[in-house]
Amino acid sequence: MPIHLATMNGHLEVARLLIDHGADVDASDEDGRTPLHGAAGNCEEQTIRLLIDLCCDVNAQSRNGETPLDAVGSDFFASDDLALRERIRQMLRQAGATESSARRAATKIKSDTGGERVGHGDRFV
Repeated sequence: MPIHLATMNGHLEVARLLIDHGADVDASDEDGRTPLHGAAGNCEEQTIRLLIDLCCDVNAQSRNGETPLDAVGSDFFASDDLALRERIRQMLRQAGATESSARRAATKIKSDTGGERVGHGDRFV
């Protein structure tokens, strides 16, 4: 979907143009991911702000239960800037976003095991 490509690649003006011409900010792709999932996955801060300002569903769940907050920094080409990732997480939380129950459970396991990774990277599922 064009809106997904624009938002996950940080093409802010293209995203605005598509939205101005009727693109649904909560449209889900075949995996149930919304434009916000893609923008969060690639750490596209300005695009995330645009989608939040347009009242997108910050707690939309993909088919595997992933929320945009879970997706932050999860895509292969995402920035590895930890401060940026934390700013994005805070922005999403301030907009009312929550982690999926699976993510919360994995985070608890990580905490209970003294910080050992139970998954890989930022993903603990």
